[in-house]
Amino acid sequence: MSWEGSLRDLGEEGLLSMLRKRIPAGRGVLLGPGDDAALLEWGKELLCLTTDMYVEGVHFDLSLLSAEGVGFRCLAGAVSDLAAMGAEPLAVVVGFGAPGGVPASVFGSLLEGILQGSTEWDIPLVGGDLVSAPVLVLGFTALGRAERGRVLLRSRAVPGDLLCVTGPLGGAAAGLALLKAARDGVEGASELASSEKGRAAIRAHARPRPRLGAGRVLAAAGVTAAMDVSDGLGIDAFRMARESGVRVEIASERVPLAPGVREVAALLGLDPLGLALGGGEEYELLFAVAPDRLEEAEEALRRAGEGGLLVVGEVLHGEGAWLRTAEGLADLASFGFEHYRSGRSGGPEES
Repeated sequence: MSWEGSLRDLGEEGLLSMLRKRIPAGRGVLLGPGDDAALLEWGKELLCLTTDMYVEGVHFDLSLLSAEGVGFRCLAGAVSDLAAMGAEPLAVVVGFGAPGGVPASVFGSLLEGILQGSTEWDIPLVGGDLVSAPVLVLGFTALGRAERGRVLLRSRAVPGDLLCVTGPLGGAAAGLALLKAARDGVEGASELASSEKGRAAIRAHARPRPRLGAGRVLAAAGVTAAMDVSDGLGIDAFRMARESGVRVEIASERVPLAPGVREVAALLGLDPLGLALGGGEEYELLFAVAPDRLEEAEEALRRAGEGGLLVVGEVLHGEGAWLRTAEGLADLASFGFEHYRSGRSGGPEES
């Protein structure tokens, strides 16, 4: 295996591919790298294990969001990986790094946000680590448990399945763009930020909710494959297609836009569909389901108070992920966040 070139040359996808080839399977490991979480043998159940890192200037900006909000939002991203597997949260540990000159109040506010999420999602904070670092860094390792036979994987989509999401998209990206515009004094941004639609978009960015209940409901309903939309519907649909060895097509007119997306896009000259396909940090679930199980899955979500589902595309024979528009097909892999090649500050995290 050659490690020539830089990380930028490889890109996140190339680097992860090489890591998966290099890391051997371990004792009791049912699933290693390649999904939202690893799966380990754990008595009659399975242990789900996932980790996420968040770096100031890459994943968050304290000029846009309070430290409390950052703590809450970062924990949401880690917990969302458990939701994507259909797992029940067990515990989380947090690593914290910062320069020595950071006010202790910032640490306290980060902790308060983490504890808010910990309480809301019933995932106890049980420990962690403290280190000195050049910038603020948060690292989360979350553990959950899942029933055998009721685990959601991104690698099981089959031709004939319908591709669905659990909610509208693009709100988090629109909220982040609006916060930046208001901070930078863009005309009309502050007014939009104080409106109902603007507040909805900002809330989607600042207070995301991992779909834990929906994940467990879908696992019980027998959906074929699932993952969370953390890096953008486009690139995440591509990842599902690659891991399942299938082709997926999403119809542009079916992509649901969250409240405020159109308004923010109009103000800032952005493409609303691009925000929904490439924004990420949504933490809605993307899943594949057989057509004859669609009604059952939708009804199960509604009975559990988890909303409904939205069909956005289909799974076909072939490879790749494609957006179907009136003009033809576009490669969905080009929509989304990739570390080492994407330059967005405050962008989504790696899954």
